[in-house]
Amino acid sequence: MINKNILLSLVLIFSFLSCEEETKISSVNPIDYEFTIKLNGITHRIQGNTSMSVPIAGIGSNSCYSSSISTMGKSLYLELNDPSASNYVSGQNLSFILSFENLLLGNSLATVASINYGVNSYLSSFIDGLGAYNNSSIFNISSAPTTDYTPIPLTFDILDLGTPSVQNPNPPTTFSDMYIWGESLVGSFSGTVYAQSGSITGNYDIPFQLEISFKVIRYMY
Repeated sequence: MINKNILLSLVLIFSFLSCEEETKISSVNPIDYEFTIKLNGITHRIQGNTSMSVPIAGIGSNSCYSSSISTMGKSLYLELNDPSASNYVSGQNLSFILSFENLLLGNSLATVASINYGVNSYLSSFIDGLGAYNNSSIFNISSAPTTDYTPIPLTFDILDLGTPSVQNPNPPTTFSDMYIWGESLVGSFSGTVYAQSGSITGNYDIPFQLEISFKVIRYMY
């Protein structure tokens, strides 16, 4: 009888430890993310945590992540596409890609553009309101006026490069825990920028106010 009681106790202890380990794995390093984009003072914002929604295109609603492309450096994807999502805070549907060739702490240059935003989109209306060139396909932004059709990159203040995200060696069933998420990449820009006038070959000479701040997850690097 004593042996049976000891055996039962060992089974219960093992079961408890197993459940505790499963709990740790199923909540492995969830991290916060957010971005705010202000166009002439109008705020567009999302904020969330990977335990609730993973902000990666094709996986979760709204996007707030960075990826590494060997030939292009680091790209950040900031997209608000679902106002009904739990990570939605305010604003209209829009998206921007920030491309850094050499991402470092402190000042880092990035090209900023919106691609395939659509003729009936909020961004299309915003561009029309500026009186800028609008082809409903690509909207580039310049940090200073130009005398040709080449935009000048924006200088971002990078506060934290974050740390790599790696695959979970014991992944659970939910995608939110398929990765052990690293620390977030954090940065911002604020100032007067310029849109293109006239045509695809026009100068960047139409000013507007832009603010971008982000705390993005690092995905696959």
